[in-house]
Amino acid sequence: MRRYLSAVILLMFLFPEIGIAKTSTIDVRRNRALIRNGPGSFYEVIAAVPKGTVLDTMGVAGTWIKVRFQEKTGFVSEKVTEKAAPQKDIFSQMAFHPAALKLSGHGMAAGAKGFAMRFSEQIKGDRHLVDRLSEYKLDPGMYERFRDETYKNQDLSKLHKRFPLPETAVRSDYSMMEEGIGLGIASKIGALRLYDNKMITDYINLVGNLLVEASPGYDLSFKFFVIDQPFVNAYACPSGYIFITKGLLQIMKNEGELAAVLGHEIAHVVYQHGMKELEKRKPIVIAEDAFSQLNSELPKEKDDRYQKLEAELDDFALAVYETIFSGRLSQYEFEADRMGMTFAARCGYTPGGMADLLERLLRSKTLSNNDHYTPEQNQERLINLKKVLHSSKWNGHFNDFQQRWNSYMEYLK
Repeated sequence: MRRYLSAVILLMFLFPEIGIAKTSTIDVRRNRALIRNGPGSFYEVIAAVPKGTVLDTMGVAGTWIKVRFQEKTGFVSEKVTEKAAPQKDIFSQMAFHPAALKLSGHGMAAGAKGFAMRFSEQIKGDRHLVDRLSEYKLDPGMYERFRDETYKNQDLSKLHKRFPLPETAVRSDYSMMEEGIGLGIASKIGALRLYDNKMITDYINLVGNLLVEASPGYDLSFKFFVIDQPFVNAYACPSGYIFITKGLLQIMKNEGELAAVLGHEIAHVVYQHGMKELEKRKPIVIAEDAFSQLNSELPKEKDDRYQKLEAELDDFALAVYETIFSGRLSQYEFEADRMGMTFAARCGYTPGGMADLLERLLRSKTLSNNDHYTPEQNQERLINLKKVLHSSKWNGHFNDFQQRWNSYMEYLK
């Protein structure tokens, strides 16, 4: 016992945010818990444990619990201790399919990547980007320094209390189907030409992960990339792959506007916007049994059932891609604007960032290849945002980190 207390005291000294857990063990009450090597969704997954697993606790770090499992030490989201509310969207149903529950973290990653490779080829994406996108990692030390700098003069607990999140159930994990389809679509969007500038990519991920941390999907993995195109657009793919065009970056004026756009795209993923239109394809949920086979070791000869399965999966994935690329329904855009504004405010950014950006887009008559940013859509979104901003709760001192924004944008060429 003394040895345990000494270890906890040492952890609290090294990591001030880590306190003593309320109990010595926790029960995993979700379908599985991802154990990461740090208290954040961008940290590497070191183990995946099934529902019913009992984990020894070593401390807490905000909404993360430090645990020990089979000689491994890491962090799990506190959500895994709560029974998940029923989810009606198709990806959540797939996540709870018996076949999905049997797969290990490694098996899921392999199956998802295998499907992403094949789907990318079918829709003329870039198969080489599957590895590049999935393997991007944000440096934890860089993030902690960025986070400390951002909140240096902010009381984070007061911000979170002032701008609470709605009581809406969101998942704490992606299904293998969601990972595979999301990565395949990301390789298609990335084929528009990824912007090859690590400093800018890291910066977008630093800001993006601040917003993820402030959202109800704080334990979902997100990765952010820039598309080297002059048009104005942003895309959110299943499983948290988010893209923003260089053209949109160039029209922004500060980090607060960037936070508003990234928060908007994060909201699309967290709240599964656009997936309801795909409910008619529910029957392919049964396909999860065979989905684990869709990797680099595909059988040389496929029977009729297997070929039908592949066709159903491809049709579904293509429908998701078309929803993302052509634009979601207006109702989802308005909700994403409001929630993105909330995420940004919880990080201390000016809530009106998206409204300022939309006004500038209207004045400049900037063209977009997406219904999200047509003049008509921009006008509608702006009217809705201004109605929300009339509330006094959005008043007060905020920060747009103009100097930090300028220092990074010097490298945007």
